[in-house]
Amino acid sequence: MTLPTFLIIGAMKGGTTSLHGYLRQHREVFMPERKELNFFLDEYAGRPIDPPEERNWSRGITWYEQQFAGAEGELAVGEASPNYSRYPTYPGVAERIAAVVPKVKLIYLVRNPIDRVFSHYLHDLANGREQRPLHIAVRRDDRYLAPSRYAMQLEHYFRVFSPGQVLLLKADDLLARRAETVRRVLEFIGVNGNVHLRLDFEAHRSSEKLERSRALIFARQSRYRRVVPRPIRRRLRQLLANRLDTSKIEVDRETRDFLVTQFAPGVRRLSQLAGEDFGRTWGIEG
Repeated sequence: MTLPTFLIIGAMKGGTTSLHGYLRQHREVFMPERKELNFFLDEYAGRPIDPPEERNWSRGITWYEQQFAGAEGELAVGEASPNYSRYPTYPGVAERIAAVVPKVKLIYLVRNPIDRVFSHYLHDLANGREQRPLHIAVRRDDRYLAPSRYAMQLEHYFRVFSPGQVLLLKADDLLARRAETVRRVLEFIGVNGNVHLRLDFEAHRSSEKLERSRALIFARQSRYRRVVPRPIRRRLRQLLANRLDTSKIEVDRETRDFLVTQFAPGVRRLSQLAGEDFGRTWGIEG
């Protein structure tokens, strides 16, 4: 039976896809090609998302084990599902993880929370899940704010895991000090950190997001997702998509002030938990 020894739990739009790509190259690490297994998701506590995120807990532990069937004795086995740090949108995730893999190591990437919200909004806009202007969406839908409440997410995990099981990283470090940051991750998960990996790429930059055409939005909302294989769906997305021009979309001053007010207390708490002044780093001090 093969189960993960580490999980990349988030944050959504914090560099998890890039980190997944870096780690998969290491000969002592096994990660499924498919990112976001979302096994530990079960209930959805908020307004339904159309289309809904995959929630695979009901598939059972045998299904989860099958996702790691390709492992051949690697020292570290892991997966990356940033939805694991979207409490309370998805409740009970930390508890399920602790029940299945209690000794697992958790990697949590954090990013300037306002930048993360903006990237999250562009992501939903590009996927046809959002039509509202940014200033309305962030005030009416907590699913944009909750993943940026990093201290709340961490404290949820600290109820069932020790702080020593969690590696907290800044997305900025993964960008500016990539080799050093990846080495920290490798050492944390228990493999050789002094290896050469290809690190000259970033995955899913917001500026390169694709805006879905009406045909693609219809396809995503129809039952074709249940019957069309994943590789074919990926190719269809490429064929039906148009470039999203982000140059005219920005966080206006009033919305930024609103977000600073929302995030400042949590950033102070994160600084206390991590022993680092994130408020100064991100310019969120209130």
